[in-house]
Amino acid sequence: MTTPALPAMDYDRSITTAENIAGVIYNLSEQCLMAHTLRAVEWHITREYNKNVFPIVLTVEEGVIDRWHSKSWTVVTADFAHIFIEHELSRDQKRVCIAHEAYHVLEFFRPVKSDRNRIEDICDQFANELCRKHDQFYRNPEKVKTCMFGRLPINSKRQP
Repeated sequence: MTTPALPAMDYDRSITTAENIAGVIYNLSEQCLMAHTLRAVEWHITREYNKNVFPIVLTVEEGVIDRWHSKSWTVVTADFAHIFIEHELSRDQKRVCIAHEAYHVLEFFRPVKSDRNRIEDICDQFANELCRKHDQFYRNPEKVKTCMFGRLPINSKRQP
């Protein structure tokens, strides 16, 4: 059974739809927690450990503390990582927990492991240092400018 093709939208309706979806995606992007950091960890793992891909999935949900007896938890395999963060935490706490768990992901691949008896302290130190660097970045207007859009050909008209 095949699904019949829907007729294409006209240009004006397509533009309105694109604008509406841009709003939805922007609103979701404001809710992303440490997205660039997680992508950087994925990139580091693929480059340093010769992997084609290494997806990291982040799930913020209720019940992480009850299930894992911790505010955050990570499951890491050779093919992916899944980070779980407790929903009830503040935004800042979530970001610190994500950074902490990101080090657990990195540690999984390191050929020489950190002291297992102090791994939680080591992950905390990594998280604190990474979050400090983020904080410094966002307090520096010159660095923040590198993330801003300059003059782009927004609303340029294309020839049909």
